[in-house]
Amino acid sequence: MTDARRALCCLTLFAALASGCAGRQGFSIATGDRTFAPYAGPVQVTSGAVPADATEVGYVEAQGAALIENAMPEFVARVQELGGNFARLDQWSTRHEMVTRPVMQSYSCGSPRFPMTCTRTVMQTYELATVVLAGRAFRRGLGP
Repeated sequence: MTDARRALCCLTLFAALASGCAGRQGFSIATGDRTFAPYAGPVQVTSGAVPADATEVGYVEAQGAALIENAMPEFVARVQELGGNFARLDQWSTRHEMVTRPVMQSYSCGSPRFPMTCTRTVMQTYELATVVLAGRAFRRGLGP
């Protein structure tokens, strides 16, 4: 990938994150010199070497809740979206953050003679884990 294409990818990525689509489950950016129609077949994913017959088609990132199994289907779907049938997983991490959200609670607030149910809103804090997968999409089997 040329330095100009790499800079364009970084700017596109920054714009996507700054505009608020970071809450999406994943995204892909085409980086190759060729574009391909979306691919519907199986995708081979590795963290090892890229085969010599592979042509890079883009950068892919996906996220899911707590487990890599939750993020991998989105990662594969984004590779397929670029027309890729092979992917190299370059980076994976788990992000932890404390989240506070309002929760409605019901409780008995009447007397035995006049039973009532009341509700209240309390703030509940919990830890939220998110797995982030990042890598590159490739197309194999194009021939000479």
